[in-house]
Amino acid sequence: TSALEERAEAKIGPGVREAVQVLEETKQAILGSDETAPTVLVAIELKPPISGITRTANAEISSMTKNIIDDLDDKDFKTYRTYATIPIMYGFVSSSDALNILALNGNVESIDLDVGGTGGNLSTSFFDRKLLTKSVPKINADQRHIKGNKGNNVVVAVLDSGVDTDHPNFRGRIINEACFADANPNDGN
Repeated sequence: TSALEERAEAKIGPGVREAVQVLEETKQAILGSDETAPTVLVAIELKPPISGITRTANAEISSMTKNIIDDLDDKDFKTYRTYATIPIMYGFVSSSDALNILALNGNVESIDLDVGGTGGNLSTSFFDRKLLTKSVPKINADQRHIKGNKGNNVVVAVLDSGVDTDHPNFRGRIINEACFADANPNDGN
């Protein structure tokens, strides 16, 4: 393989290529053709804007995103989400060819599976819960709990790139929300 191919392959995160290969095998077994097939949702990190994180970076991010989308075949890649101010995008990959095109694009820094976080919910695996037990002490929340402060009657501002506003824990409790990063703020997210 060439040095370019090796650098491109290094951009592909753990499990991405394997997920796409399983997808292709499933597509052939179930559909036996190129009809609508299952896809793999990936997070695509763009290279950092040359201008840094400034207002002028928005045009640079937009240009990189457009270049990536233009490189791909609509049949094998569907854009899910792009951002105006953050050098990342999400899309559905349905072939190794599309994954290879993404990896070879000079504007792509990395490609990873989009796997949702759990926040250590007790219904999740032991490993995921253990992550929360490590992070709570780092922000001294365990010390606050010892002093009896458990968050009752406390208003919290959450700045996050993705909050599940339909989650039962948030139902009727969100006072206001705004999106500062989305290229399409009217899509319900």
